[in-house]
Amino acid sequence: MSSSRNRIIRPADFRKGVWYQVGGDTNGLTYGCTLAMFDGDYIHVREIQPACEYVGEREGADVGYPFWTREASYDLTDIRRILGTRNDRGWAPLDYVGLDIPADARLTRDVRVTVACAALDYGYMAEEGPAGWSADVLPRRLGRDWHTPTRADGHEADRDYRGTVRLYGSR
Repeated sequence: MSSSRNRIIRPADFRKGVWYQVGGDTNGLTYGCTLAMFDGDYIHVREIQPACEYVGEREGADVGYPFWTREASYDLTDIRRILGTRNDRGWAPLDYVGLDIPADARLTRDVRVTVACAALDYGYMAEEGPAGWSADVLPRRLGRDWHTPTRADGHEADRDYRGTVRLYGSR
């Protein structure tokens, strides 16, 4: 394994246009994960949700594919708007996930990715993303840090799902 694959990548170290895992389990294609990419103007986030993890193996086998996703893109204006959406009921995205970032915080790339992930979890500006096999849901340019899923991880998850389908079959 290369040394770049063994180190933790912080959002401040993101290479432009490359997706990195920023949330979820270290085995993200089995238990779910959140990927993020910075393209200069926007932070793009995608949550990969394994069907079997969310609905169970028997029902997951009936879905027909192993993954579905949610995704969103946020620019600096959106991040500032999110930081300013606090209200008395606590429905703001940051309150929803239990974060306390002051509205006047310095908007480093780390803070922007954290806010974008909270907004995605909250559902703010989030949409259903692609669903299907690993090749359909994993972005083309993946980072090479210690826990971002690889194409090989995706193929393994696809094989595991095919085994689940064979085990439970279609009803």
